[in-house]
Amino acid sequence: MAFVFLDNLAAGISKDEILKSYPPLTSDDTDGLEARASYERQ
Repeated sequence: MAFVFLDNLAAGISKDEILKSYPPLTSDDTDGLEARASYERQ
């Protein structure tokens, strides 16, 4: 699910739209995924 979220985000889909499409994800989940992706890019 993490890769799906990040791929959608990279494709320009808003975080709100992704959350609507994947109800099991929460805003806290996506915040954590974004933070981890940012950390790994460093």
